[in-house]
Amino acid sequence: MNNIISNIRVTSRRIDVNRLMKVSEAATKILPKTEDAPPQYGGITIQNGSIRFNNIKSGKIIARNTTGRISLFNNIFYLNRLNTYPMGGNVTGNASMNLANTELKAKVQGKNFDIEKILLDVMDMKDTLSGKLNFSSDITLRGTTMEEQMKTLKGATKFTVINGQLGPFGKFENFLMSENIRENAFFSSAVGSIISNITTIDTSHFNQLYGQLTFSNGYVNIMPIKSQGNVMSMFIFGKAGLLDNSADIKVRGKLAGSVSDSLGVLSNINPVNLIKNTPELNIVAAKTFSLFCESVSEEDLKAIPHLGKGKTDRNATKFQIVLKGDTRKPLRMIKSFKWLALDSEIQKAKRIC
Repeated sequence: MNNIISNIRVTSRRIDVNRLMKVSEAATKILPKTEDAPPQYGGITIQNGSIRFNNIKSGKIIARNTTGRISLFNNIFYLNRLNTYPMGGNVTGNASMNLANTELKAKVQGKNFDIEKILLDVMDMKDTLSGKLNFSSDITLRGTTMEEQMKTLKGATKFTVINGQLGPFGKFENFLMSENIRENAFFSSAVGSIISNITTIDTSHFNQLYGQLTFSNGYVNIMPIKSQGNVMSMFIFGKAGLLDNSADIKVRGKLAGSVSDSLGVLSNINPVNLIKNTPELNIVAAKTFSLFCESVSEEDLKAIPHLGKGKTDRNATKFQIVLKGDTRKPLRMIKSFKWLALDSEIQKAKRIC
């Protein structure tokens, strides 16, 4: 027997999503099933309805003033014309959930979010990124626990963050604490004074950070992310684990001449500077340069965004960072720092050395 509700209005001052998911999980165990048909959620059909919730709590996330249109057909609950205000931002869009197997599909847009608060509350990542976030997502997931949901999460998100700052990953001086520099006797002794020369230069601020993320098998794939700042721009690609906080990421960047000129012996081993035949070049540094340089194509170099408005790329230098490890310990992730150059520039520098 199918119970049809032609019109329903649901209002609430407070809803705890975590508790509701436990009820849904229990309900799936007692749903009637047949071999040829999916389980029926009580034989209920909702033709037309609306919701208005003052507060919805899910973990650390609280959404306010949530409204939308609802319906229920063949076990699938539909939420259309969603409008809600979580964590100071605004989300609109459409979603559906299969009440029998907990599969959720969502196509939503968000604007005016505090990305720093999102990363802290949702992923427990502190001092990683700040700025105003706008995004659009088309995703599916399934499960009643965070682990199940992250494992089954699929889809994509496009985003833009404006006028913000990157945390440890945005401070160029931190890149100089890479393993390959610290383990090199010549540069490890000089890195302290180099860092002192550039700590007053703010490389972490960006005008715009934008890109696309895709999700599959418990990982987020960076497809890529680009940032544009006045003294540093970056092209970021790789992947990170949603459950184990692991990451395997490469960062290709462009650094303004005002910063790279202050890097002392590290700047001297840039192939571009070797070609200029820098008079002060230390012979030890010259012989070491091949360990700290990587050949890339002209297309790869062009993929790195230009520096901010009013800044010139003429004297900018390019570099690459390899990040690997636990995202909760960002400074330990910095495995390698290398200058980037065309193969022709590296070969010419080798002849000079």
